[in-house]
Amino acid sequence: MLGALALAGRNKLTFIASAALGDLGIWLEQLIASSTGKNGVGIFPVEGEALLKPRYYRQDRLFVYLRMVGDSALDTAVAQLREAGHIVLQSDITFLSDLGAEFFRWQMAASVASYLLGVNPCEFPNLYATKAAVLALTGAAQTEREATDPHQSAEAEGITLFTAPNSISSPAAQLTLAEIVQAFLNAAGEQENSQTGNAYVVLLAFLAPTPEIDDELYRLRTQIQRRTQLATSIDYGPHLLHSTAGLHLEDSGKGYFIQFVANSVVDEAIPDAINPTHSSLTFDQLTQIEALVNWRLLVNHQRHVIRIHLGDDPVTGLAALTSLLHE
Repeated sequence: MLGALALAGRNKLTFIASAALGDLGIWLEQLIASSTGKNGVGIFPVEGEALLKPRYYRQDRLFVYLRMVGDSALDTAVAQLREAGHIVLQSDITFLSDLGAEFFRWQMAASVASYLLGVNPCEFPNLYATKAAVLALTGAAQTEREATDPHQSAEAEGITLFTAPNSISSPAAQLTLAEIVQAFLNAAGEQENSQTGNAYVVLLAFLAPTPEIDDELYRLRTQIQRRTQLATSIDYGPHLLHSTAGLHLEDSGKGYFIQFVANSVVDEAIPDAINPTHSSLTFDQLTQIEALVNWRLLVNHQRHVIRIHLGDDPVTGLAALTSLLHE
């Protein structure tokens, strides 16, 4: 069913989970994205998104309700989605010890969906290329700038925005930071195709995860969700390499990506070897290299991407961005 509905345009697989099953969505996101996202097709998994009223969802959604038996907290909201005509599949899980069976079910589902989409779920065409690009830059004495690298376009409230040649259609130099982001999101919202589905928006956070950053990213994500009615996701730095990065590069090209970086307050050296006396790289430098490689790959694959540098305080920077977009 996943593959058939994806071919019909319902390729935003959206997980709604009872509180006890919330972490299952992270594993499912990786499984579905890495299995199906290649060769110009893919199912975009959505986990951890705010559960809103039906009017905030387009017809490219397929909902899956992962319900813990006895937990009815989300039943009313899910019923509203069904009443509005959305397709909602439901999996009732009685005990947490039943998760093994759920793993098998979803591995089988991903394999069958991949077959219907005409892709091999065990091939990862961009994983090794990305690793090689990161390794090449870590070993370079100096990183040469490329024409498509981030170009500073606007600044406001202590945050700086960078664009690529194809980020927006209007000249970025004539717009404020808020106007550039709004134009970027408007362009995403205008993309619609009955076969490949609508666009989706991804927040790529090359930041050190904290509960405070999580909360601010969630606020921004929900605002974008309400504004555009598009599927959204949040991906942290290195995690996305083994999760959704391949889908971002190899699906039908519907993604709009906002990359976040910040100055590192605390940094540590990475040893060159066991019991080393020398280090040629720090964790912050590695994070910046991974962000640059991610940017270059997205741009080279004709994806739409902007970068926002949040300064010294990413929590304050994210809050300022959310406020600017709300004005």
